[in-house]
Amino acid sequence: PSPNTSNQVLSTIAAKASVLQIYPNPVANTIFIDGLDEEAMVSIFSLTGQSVLQMRTNQSIDVSGLATGVYMLEITHEETTTQRKLIKH
Repeated sequence: PSPNTSNQVLSTIAAKASVLQIYPNPVANTIFIDGLDEEAMVSIFSLTGQSVLQMRTNQSIDVSGLATGVYMLEITHEETTTQRKLIKH
C-alpha cells in the first residue's frame, strides 16, 4: 500500500477512538461509555501498570471497589485501543 492509504486508515482509527464518551470523570461508583455499538474489552490499570479490573462491556463499569486514586482506563474495540486517565474519588 502507498503511504497515503496508510495515513487514511490511521485517520479513520483515530476518528473512531475520539467518538467514545467516558463519564463521569472523576467517578465515585460507575463509569458510563457512549459510542460503543458492541461489547469491548475494558481494562483498568494502576499507575504502576498493575491490572486492577478487566471486563467486557458496551455501556458501564462498576468501579466502586477501586481505591481512591488515579488509574489508566483502556478500551479495546475493533482493533482500536483508547486510553484515558481515570480519577476515582
